[in-house]
Amino acid sequence: GSDALAAVVYIKTANSKSADFINFIVEAGENDSSNLSVNGFSNKKNWSINYNLSQLNTNGTNVSRNGNENDDSDLLTAGLMSNLKYNENLSINLGARYVKSTTEFDDTFTTGIPIDADLFSDSKQIYLDAGVEKSFPQIDVLHKFNIRHLGTERKDFNTGAEMSESESNRTTLSYQADLQLGMSRLSIALEHERNSFNDELNNLPNQDQSMNVNSAVADLHWVLNDQLTALSSLRLDKYSDFKDALTGRIALSFRLRPETKFRASLGTGQKIPTFTERFGYSPLNFIGNPNLKSEKSISYEFGIEKLYLDNSLEFEITYFKSILEDEINGFVPIIIFPDNQEEDIIFASTAENIINKSHRQGIEINSRYRADKNIELGFSYTYTDSTFENLLGNDIREIRRPRHNSSISANYKFANNRANFFLVANYNGSQIDNVFLPPNFLPEGIKLDNYWLVNATLKYNLTNKINIFTRFSNLLDKNFEDIYGFNTQDRAIYAGILFEF
Repeated sequence: GSDALAAVVYIKTANSKSADFINFIVEAGENDSSNLSVNGFSNKKNWSINYNLSQLNTNGTNVSRNGNENDDSDLLTAGLMSNLKYNENLSINLGARYVKSTTEFDDTFTTGIPIDADLFSDSKQIYLDAGVEKSFPQIDVLHKFNIRHLGTERKDFNTGAEMSESESNRTTLSYQADLQLGMSRLSIALEHERNSFNDELNNLPNQDQSMNVNSAVADLHWVLNDQLTALSSLRLDKYSDFKDALTGRIALSFRLRPETKFRASLGTGQKIPTFTERFGYSPLNFIGNPNLKSEKSISYEFGIEKLYLDNSLEFEITYFKSILEDEINGFVPIIIFPDNQEEDIIFASTAENIINKSHRQGIEINSRYRADKNIELGFSYTYTDSTFENLLGNDIREIRRPRHNSSISANYKFANNRANFFLVANYNGSQIDNVFLPPNFLPEGIKLDNYWLVNATLKYNLTNKINIFTRFSNLLDKNFEDIYGFNTQDRAIYAGILFEF
């Protein structure tokens, strides 16, 4: 995809069941939280349909370090996805998703850290997708045609009065051909994308911007033999507002023995600035920079995967490194002097490209052990050295990127597999953050302490149609901050029940 600096995470929802079903989930817990949802699937001879509807409400917690006002949130989500098979070689896919949310937030304009305020935002998002797939089995070719649309709206309010309103739309037309070459596969794709952005604020100039990008992609999954597999791709993006970008990747996977695999990859990427970074405006807070350049990266990694104890123990270690050029810093302080001398000077921020390069490198370790059919243990650890060069050429540690991260998990099934207990402990190392405090609001480095966050879930099947569950968040009741001045949730307990028919 375009705008992918390091990698793309691709998630495809699979139908876990072939038979028709409908389930209802009711959950409640801390902070007067409630979650109600219905999910269903129907499968007939030539068509199938998935649908879901959920409503999440919570009184929230106090985000501000000072004060005691909770910030509540409401979220409504509805989705529909269908597939119609005209015959074995021709099918049509239709999908829609709607999200509506209301969220309270706190004031950071005057103090640099959040304080209680009567601020909230309303947002809506709608996603539409229509596609046709046509295969030609005699020559092993699959053609895909898609049109997708994503529209978002947001309104911000202060003590009930509307402060700002923004709207963005993205429409994508794409064609892809997958050609099967024995065990290998070649994919060719063409894409046209149009983006638009509109920002309206009271008594301020409005923004009405648009941008197009045309793309061509070639991707080869090359299976040389049972031991060696290669992946290579090339992508050309032609932007209406930026220079053309040619990016690509190459990856190799070599299985030395059934239990040992080596892998390596090298890739480049580019990400253009967002409309908000270029044209956004938040009163007393942020002013966009229309002169921003695209961020560019080159990344590579080497890894080894091993199996032990009759494949019950998996272990992998990976070395990774990436270099980011023209990284965008969205917290550059600026001073605005008003035309009217009676008005106060405004301390705000803008976005700028960092002149020198940023470097991220480290080692990642993952392992999983299946003690038996009922017990599975997991462990992961990542060391990351993330720095950028200042104007003097010295390496400065990047903010909000801890050097050490780790996770330990355990999954236990009991009571003849009717019960399941899952426990995970995540470690987040100490990190540096910038805080902008009065009177000058210049960035000041501050250390955020390390912490352990322990979560647990217990499920039990009363019958094959009724499942009860409870989950514990922040089991150790740790006080920690991922961003300076912003509180996180204390220990919380939730319980629910699922009915399925």
